[in-house]
Amino acid sequence: MAIAAKDNPEMTKKALDDWYLAEKKDYAAFAVKCPMNGELKVQEANIQSMLS
Repeated sequence: MAIAAKDNPEMTKKALDDWYLAEKKDYAAFAVKCPMNGELKVQEANIQSMLS
């Protein structure tokens, strides 16, 4: 969600490919490729609104 919020479809596709096409799901390695610098915290409110 944080990546998609940047409104860059190419970046979003690359990030999804990097995650879903990886042989081994390693979040630490993924986070290095796609740093969010606190932007994940902003998405917490969006997730909470989906749960309501």
